[in-house]
Amino acid sequence: MSIKDGRYDAADIYDDINDFIREYSGYPNDEYETNQGMDFEYNGKEYHLCRYPMESEERKKVFSKIVGKDLSKCEYEVALIDSNLPNDELSFLNIHYIGWYIDIYDLVENCEIEGKKFKDLLLNKEIVITGKDKCWL
Repeated sequence: MSIKDGRYDAADIYDDINDFIREYSGYPNDEYETNQGMDFEYNGKEYHLCRYPMESEERKKVFSKIVGKDLSKCEYEVALIDSNLPNDELSFLNIHYIGWYIDIYDLVENCEIEGKKFKDLLLNKEIVITGKDKCWL
């Protein structure tokens, strides 16, 4: 299912976790929609999931400094966006990062939001998807 403007229950888009993995694995595919990021809401808060290409050593250093750990092998981040901030005030410095993950499998297995596994929230109609970023690879 291709997402357009609007709000969608994640469980209405993904039949199982493999649908999500295919979409965000980073491998363009004519058979499946591939995306770089996803905006979603859970429990009244806005979140953004994104896969950042870490191709340059400088970028790895900048992100590592911001989040306070070595991100040299990480491809994914999940951030909590403060919906009270105007878009022109959003920056890497005022976003709360929930986690950085080496690959899509690490994210699916280890990402937790408010003590709940992201993959469970995704498939149990607890997440509302509000937007997707197209793959830029």
